[in-house]
Amino acid sequence: DKIHRVLDWAAEGLHNVSISQVELRSHIQFYDGIKTSDIHETIIKAAADLISRDAPDYQYLAARLAIFHLRKKAYG
Repeated sequence: DKIHRVLDWAAEGLHNVSISQVELRSHIQFYDGIKTSDIHETIIKAAADLISRDAPDYQYLAARLAIFHLRKKAYG
């Protein structure tokens, strides 16, 4: 699954992040015909929503996903 591969890449080297938690939070908001850009924004928000004092690495996960999204928009 493409989303899982992107999340796996973004989480590389990060501790205390759960890719499955981000996937669960974002899949709830997916629907048939959703645009790729909306999928990216949804998983970024799902990761950002998990940022807490106990799990600060989600900020880096969200940042990596945001950078990936910006690159994709800029370069296609």
